[in-house]
Amino acid sequence: MTQSPPPGAASAIQQLPLLLSEPWALDVQAFCLDCDGTLVDSNPTVDRAVATAVTGAFCKKGHRQVEHTPAQIKARFRDQTYQQILSTLGQDHGLVFDADELDIFHREYQTQKVAMLLREVRAAPGVELALEKLRRTGKILAVVSSSNLPHIHACLQSAGLNNYFQAGHVFSASDSLEPPSAKPSPDVYVHALKMLDIRPEQALAIEDSGSGIQAAFGAGFSAVVAYGGCLLPDEHIDHEAKCRALGNVAYMRHWHELLQD
Repeated sequence: MTQSPPPGAASAIQQLPLLLSEPWALDVQAFCLDCDGTLVDSNPTVDRAVATAVTGAFCKKGHRQVEHTPAQIKARFRDQTYQQILSTLGQDHGLVFDADELDIFHREYQTQKVAMLLREVRAAPGVELALEKLRRTGKILAVVSSSNLPHIHACLQSAGLNNYFQAGHVFSASDSLEPPSAKPSPDVYVHALKMLDIRPEQALAIEDSGSGIQAAFGAGFSAVVAYGGCLLPDEHIDHEAKCRALGNVAYMRHWHELLQD
């Protein structure tokens, strides 16, 4: 039977790189990895897809003069669904989208977004080497994301990372749960741990957002690594401070900082 990490092991995660030879690190059986902004640099593509789809939806409602930019979407609507974004922006302009319209526009957005992800998304710098090291040591690799499965698989395929994850080790808060959920709810992490048949103390989460970090801690993880490598350089200091304030969090700006053999 695998033993829990010794006292103080969780605090050791605050210092990178991880020493895989340490007893507590050997006890970590699974790495649960967020997708967008962690494994892949997909957020700029998603922001463009949302901006394009919102502008198109407004045009179809007769508001051709209204245009939204990716920068506006990023600044105001991180971690919100497309339907929420469209409804909020509609309210800003006195425009109401009924349920049927939201459903139609959402399906059109999903189709456009997946096509863009397949064309544009690249792996986060250094992630392939880190995944290869973890795979060689026998660690379980899992994707735990709020995004839907077509989104996740498009990202992994475009980035060349799909071979690192078994089919049953990709978990979506949108598609793997009933009812669907989203981070910061811990539901998708709870589900992933159950399906992987491991305890929270046997897993390490790597996330790029506050909502993801909160989700992992809510599921019982004792430590999380926050990743900021897909951000602009001038965003790192504030991002690191916000992530560390959420609990027992280590921070890395590049995947090569994670591991030491």
